[in-house]
Amino acid sequence: RRYGPTRDEAAAGASSSAEATGRKFYVDWDGEWLRRFEHMPTIAPHPVTGEFLWTGYNPRFHWFGTLSQALFDVAFYNRTLRQLLVALTLTVSTAAFVFCRLLARAPSIGGLLPAFLSSPGTTSSVLEDGSAITAWDAFRIVRCYNRHLLSWRWRPGLFALLDNHRLGHLRTPYDPHEPRKVYTAFGFSPSAGARSSPRTGGRGDAKSAPPMRQS
Repeated sequence: RRYGPTRDEAAAGASSSAEATGRKFYVDWDGEWLRRFEHMPTIAPHPVTGEFLWTGYNPRFHWFGTLSQALFDVAFYNRTLRQLLVALTLTVSTAAFVFCRLLARAPSIGGLLPAFLSSPGTTSSVLEDGSAITAWDAFRIVRCYNRHLLSWRWRPGLFALLDNHRLGHLRTPYDPHEPRKVYTAFGFSPSAGARSSPRTGGRGDAKSAPPMRQS
C-alpha cells in the first residue's frame, strides 16, 4: 500500500524510492508482502588503510539476533532484574513471531490472520544466494562478538575514540533515576570531509566488539 495498490506499481514505486536515495535495492515478494533487500558485502576495505575488514553484520537484522544478545547480556554483563525481564519479554515475543510465521504458511489458516500477525517482519537477512541465515547462524555470530568483547565502566569526563570500521560498539542500559548525559559524534576521514552528528543519551557500561543481504 505504501508504494502502490498493485504488485507492479508497488515494485516500481519501491525501485524509484531507492533510486532517489542513491542506494540499490532488490525487490522481492514474500507472499503478498513486498520486501526491499540491500546488498551488504561480508568484507570491505578500510577507507584509510585499505585493509580488508569484516563489515560488522548486525544480528539485529535477524529475528533471533536481538534475543541472542539479550541472553548474553543477562548471563554475563547485566545481571539485573530489569535485564532479566527484557530477556523474558524478548523470548515470549520471538516465540510468538515464530508461531505466527508458521501459521501464516498454513493455507487454511494464513489467510485468516490479520496483517500485523501474518507480516514477515520489519527486518530480515539472507545469504547472497537467497538461502536463509538460521537462528543457529545468528547465535554463533553473536557468540563470536561476545567472545571478543571489551567492556569498561564509564566515568565522568571519559572519552572513547573508536574506529567504527574495526569495532562495533554499544552500551548497556543505564539507571533512569540517575540523570546524566552522554555526547557522541560520528567522525569522517579528512578526505571525505570533516563533519559530526552529535547525539545525546543515557550512560551505561561501554562495550565494543570487532566488527549478506539485509532489509
